[in-house]
Amino acid sequence: MLGNLFFSIHFCVNWRAKITLIEEPNRPSSNPLARVYFKIGRYLISILVVTAVETATGQNLDRQIDSLQALLKVAPDSSRFEVLFELFRLNLGTDLGEAERFAKEALKISSGLHDTLSLVKSNNALGYLKKEMGYPRLSISYFETALHLARLKNYRSQIKFLLNNLGLAYQKTANYARALEYHLESLKLREEDKDTQSISVTLNNIGVLYQDLGDSENAFTYYKRNYDLKTKAKEFYDFELCLTNLADVSNALGRFDQAKSYLNEAFDWCAQSRQCRKKNIGLAQQILGYSYMNSGELAEAEGEFLVASSLFSEIQSPDKIDSYRAIALVRFRMGDYDGALEKLNIAQSMATAYEIPKYLLQNYQLYADIYNKLNDYKKAADFQRKFITLNDEIYNADLIKNIARVQSEHQEEE
Repeated sequence: MLGNLFFSIHFCVNWRAKITLIEEPNRPSSNPLARVYFKIGRYLISILVVTAVETATGQNLDRQIDSLQALLKVAPDSSRFEVLFELFRLNLGTDLGEAERFAKEALKISSGLHDTLSLVKSNNALGYLKKEMGYPRLSISYFETALHLARLKNYRSQIKFLLNNLGLAYQKTANYARALEYHLESLKLREEDKDTQSISVTLNNIGVLYQDLGDSENAFTYYKRNYDLKTKAKEFYDFELCLTNLADVSNALGRFDQAKSYLNEAFDWCAQSRQCRKKNIGLAQQILGYSYMNSGELAEAEGEFLVASSLFSEIQSPDKIDSYRAIALVRFRMGDYDGALEKLNIAQSMATAYEIPKYLLQNYQLYADIYNKLNDYKKAADFQRKFITLNDEIYNADLIKNIARVQSEHQEEE
């Protein structure tokens, strides 16, 4: 294993040496392809090293799983829950199907034992899995069952986790007012506990919610609060995600130079700390692609989107949808309408399977734009009608009224 690790590091260093002449983030090469290769070279360096380390860690993980499965065969019912829950946790990053199997068995055991805390944890685990698999509607009943039980016993830490998970699940199903209620209640508890990392998570989630609503100013406010909190407390977990979200909303506000500045800071942080998660680097590459696209640099944008797509694993379904749609959008702007349709069809098949309204809405609008350019006005009109119908369902007068009510109640409590 050490030999493989040395080979990966040696290969990365040599690859980096080949592109040192264009490794100038503030003065990118005038050659679009050179810039694309620069990005690939620079930001996959750390990923290749991490992959080698992950291989070593993965072997250790396999041994842990094997040991726990052996223990499970002889463990009495009173101890089986802890073993099953640990097996669920260890499988989360590699095999969601196996993680679900262990979580279901843990729920069965905890029901037999009538142990409330175990019931809370196993319901939360199954809800989390459904959400991560791309089925947020199916996750809500598990989370609500767990939250009800946690409130009965006043399991404060579990209540905070569940409020956060319910906020995210309702957000993904476009029930934004309900999501905001849960996120703001979660934020209140976390601020009372003065837990910086925990507060940071909720500030980020509220920022994402406002961005989904199209309220970029409020989104920026919460993202900036998160950034200020992290830097002041020197709590840098997921710092690259914080910077990426600031860049994303800066793009939406038309502040393209500011967006690139935040992204440069994110990439520098990843190079310096070597702590960035692969998925977050992919998100940063994707937002950089949007910065290029909004500046009219389409070749550079496509290169960033392709790199981002390669960094998302198959279990990160929503991110895959985003990346396919991004490639479709840049090809549309290039005038490659057939190429745009090819990628958008992939994004649409995934969005339909997972029933996430935000992605369906974005895809309908892009379909309408593409078919208009192809002079297929019937299909364009069909997708435009779908867009209008879904848009009205999500962003209706009740939503605006309910968001205003939740915001007002939160301000009164403060």
